[in-house]
Amino acid sequence: MVPVLGHPVWAGYFMLLALLWSTVPAHFLGKAKEPLAEQLHDKVLFADADTNRDDWHMDVAAILGIIGIGWWWADATAGILLSTNLNYQRATLGSVRKVKQGTELQHLQAAPQRVINVAQPNAGPGLAQP
Repeated sequence: MVPVLGHPVWAGYFMLLALLWSTVPAHFLGKAKEPLAEQLHDKVLFADADTNRDDWHMDVAAILGIIGIGWWWADATAGILLSTNLNYQRATLGSVRKVKQGTELQHLQAAPQRVINVAQPNAGPGLAQP
């Protein structure tokens, strides 16, 4: 118990608020980043979307643990399931998830020209003129 304005308050309420504060954005950010990563063919953004998804899964497990659903084995089971899921994703999907063969190389080869076009849009298809 933690005293708040002279009244004892269960510390778990503050833990739940902190977890909810981080769980909700992680869920929506992960969902928003995944299609963008596919469109951009960006492995780092895929990894970040996966991390956001795994983060909110772990937060939900922690929330259930704080609430104490009453089963002594639930905390360990959640940990086993989350780690198994994480290892399965990394083993099967790896860093090539949803990135089509060849598109990444084409994407990288076109990058310098795209940078030039953005920096000086009136420079035309050739090299930018000073």
